Amino acid sequence: MLIDVDVFDDDTSTGWNYTLGFNIPSKGFEKNRRPHITKEIVNRIENTGEKINLLKRPNMEDEQDEAQRQQTYLEQINTNKDFRFLAEYFGSITYYHLVPQLLKFGDEISGRTLEDDPFGQEFLLRVSATQERTRNNRLKKIEKALRSVVPQMEDLRFLKDGITGRPHLEIKFKHHRPRGARQREDQFSDGTLRLIALFWLLQETGDAPLLLEEPELSLNEEVVRQLSYLIETVRRRRSPSSGRQIFISTHSYALLSNPGINADGIIIIEPSDDGSRTRKINTAEQAALSVGLSPAEAVLPNTRGLPVGMQLKLEL
Repeated sequence: MLIDVDVFDDDTSTGWNYTLGFNIPSKGFEKNRRPHITKEIVNRIENTGEKINLLKRPNMEDEQDEAQRQQTYLEQINTNKDFRFLAEYFGSITYYHLVPQLLKFGDEISGRTLEDDPFGQEFLLRVSATQERTRNNRLKKIEKALRSVVPQMEDLRFLKDGITGRPHLEIKFKHHRPRGARQREDQFSDGTLRLIALFWLLQETGDAPLLLEEPELSLNEEVVRQLSYLIETVRRRRSPSSGRQIFISTHSYALLSNPGINADGIIIIEPSDDGSRTRKINTAEQAALSVGLSPAEAVLPNTRGLPVGMQLKLEL
């Protein structure tokens, strides 16, 4: 595996280049097969484009002590002094993939919460820790976005249990009765919970990238078709000049059926015999997009491996 990343500051036109290569040794028992660093390079990029090398591994110390190649210099405080900014930037990147059941039944599950809570077990604590005025403002924007796809929803609010003090979200659903029906988060659909968490994250402060894995899960297909528009709308409501990058991994035809998706922001993951590789759109795909086809029509077919029938074929 080889990862090569450039990070730039638009204001100063300077940046960093970080390269990390690693594999898993084939020898030894499975439990002892830890990632083995084959390459680690850090360059500072000047505004002239010149690269100044700050780190190049493997080095002499690695050759003398192979165990050191189980850790990057980037992650160690005693070795990343000259490029700690880069380490802090990578550490600020948010990956979020809310698992509704962990939020709904957190008390019953009582599982260990991973660092940075990537699966949303403590999402309500995240909401609770936000200053009240900011929290209410964000919830109003989320409510407005939800009503655009589910008009029956209104009055999304935050409250705490009077006995236990546990935080809750509550929303009103309009129906034939004048007062409607109020529901708490454990009664929300999985899709509603995922949308609320997504829209909340889009409004959080900071400009570090946000990584979203298959945000279309649990959502009605018609809602998925509007998802890219909703994401952009909520993001712009936070700040018209918000520069936060959002990376979305998906194979959803409905999500990619929006012809307004910018071709420059599309990265294709193609399967191969040696794993997968990424690329930008090619000339043929660009031509198809330029005449009005959506990414779902012009690009998505090229990300598929063997036809489904061949994948499921079983010789008896």
